[in-house]
Amino acid sequence: ANFEEDPGSADFLRQYTLDRLPEDPALLMRAAEMLNQQGQFALALGQVNRLLEIMPENHAGNDLRTKLRIAIGEAR
Repeated sequence: ANFEEDPGSADFLRQYTLDRLPEDPALLMRAAEMLNQQGQFALALGQVNRLLEIMPENHAGNDLRTKLRIAIGEAR
């Protein structure tokens, strides 16, 4: 698959996989945390947003969303 030589393919595969995660709040939160740790803030924000669609009152999700928005310059 040579993902080392083709970052575009690796990015596509990562997004493809994330899009297919089940709507499980714990799984989505863990994915967001892992992506955040990797510096993949936009991808992490996507997973947090999915989590908050299911559980809008999730405090940890809301806190992480705020941190991610600051990290990518969206917070106002």
